[in-house]
Amino acid sequence: MSLAQFVKEKQVRCKVPGCPNMWLMGKEEVLKAAMDDSGREPRKMCDECFERYKAIDDVEIKCSATDCQNTVRISRYQQLVREMKTGERLPGRALCDDCRKKLSDTETVHVPCRIKGCANTWEFTPEMQMRRRQGEPPPKRMCEECHAKAEALEPREMPCRTHGCANTWTLTPIMQLELGDRKDPHRFCKVCIDKLKAFEDRAVKCRVKGCERTWTWTAMMQVETGESSAEPPRRMCDECLRKYQSHSDIEVPCRVKGCAGTWTWTRLAQLESHDGNPPKRMCTKCNERFLSLSDIQVPCKIKGCEQSWTWTRDAQFRATTDHAPARMCDSCAGKLADREVGCSIAGCDKSWTWSKNEQIAAARDTLNPPAPERPCDACREFLETHPPVEIVCATCGNSMVWDSYHQLMSERANWPKPEKCHTCATCTSSGE
Repeated sequence: MSLAQFVKEKQVRCKVPGCPNMWLMGKEEVLKAAMDDSGREPRKMCDECFERYKAIDDVEIKCSATDCQNTVRISRYQQLVREMKTGERLPGRALCDDCRKKLSDTETVHVPCRIKGCANTWEFTPEMQMRRRQGEPPPKRMCEECHAKAEALEPREMPCRTHGCANTWTLTPIMQLELGDRKDPHRFCKVCIDKLKAFEDRAVKCRVKGCERTWTWTAMMQVETGESSAEPPRRMCDECLRKYQSHSDIEVPCRVKGCAGTWTWTRLAQLESHDGNPPKRMCTKCNERFLSLSDIQVPCKIKGCEQSWTWTRDAQFRATTDHAPARMCDSCAGKLADREVGCSIAGCDKSWTWSKNEQIAAARDTLNPPAPERPCDACREFLETHPPVEIVCATCGNSMVWDSYHQLMSERANWPKPEKCHTCATCTSSGE
């Protein structure tokens, strides 16, 4: 009688890890395994796994080390096991034998944390190094502590830096860690970043009067204002900005005589000056006083005239009194004209011109003021060209002065030329 008759068949799990199926172990196999010194049960695939195994072929894949050109052989069984565990037959990465040896000889590198100010490090493992190109630096990563802090932070929505844009951009936890105690950055939203690609830099004329140079209005500046067609801001070119920074404001005396105040000649005004000299201006106090004044209508000084003349605020500012001067209106002044007035020298039949402006100044309350006594131009010229002369008295022999007026009267009114001095002429008239 065979011993197998006393042994029962046995259900054994499939040898493929992760497979839940069983295969039936016959009595002979159970007895053989029991008599085996190792006591191990045979390892076999279930029928389903075996069928899939037969349909698979060994595959050669490229080594996952970046600079390696070798291949790695993935057997049918390895593919079956991987498919059972992950659902995919081929691994994403695999190292050849040479790279595995290099991996065992490579040491872990401790790389500084990417967060500025953090003194911690993270481990750049040999496997990570194998996946980098020759000479390529390690990636920027956070240490475990900073990673934990980043996990605890929430993303924040920040306003777009473009004026008038209602969109936002996301300030990630990593950005928040990198900022530290610094202020939140100003950035564009995605929409404005797309707009930026359509904008071009523009050359804009310098704001300083007389300067023909330009400054660059960048595409980023244009996006910040909202539209590329918007009016560019008023800015200086680089050369004018350099000069502007080297200048300083200057205090200039007020243009009003007697005022001790000053006004500020700014750096920009100095750049725009064509001759380098400050203009004549009023100080703030005088300017405020000037602006507080306004033109005033003053009655005409001519009696019976109901019209007025304008006392301008400029004339008021320069006046030494708050009372308006006596002056005729334009209508009355228009009635006057230059007048010819007879010469004041007796015997002269010529005249001199009394101008309209002189009549306006002489008029008080009437348009016909009396003309002043004045010699004509010929007589005035005679007086200017004939200085007093000394003549000798015919009686006493003393010298005497014959002045310009008496010379003119001798010329015009036939006055006799004096022959005796005043003393001798007096004695003669008294009979002495």
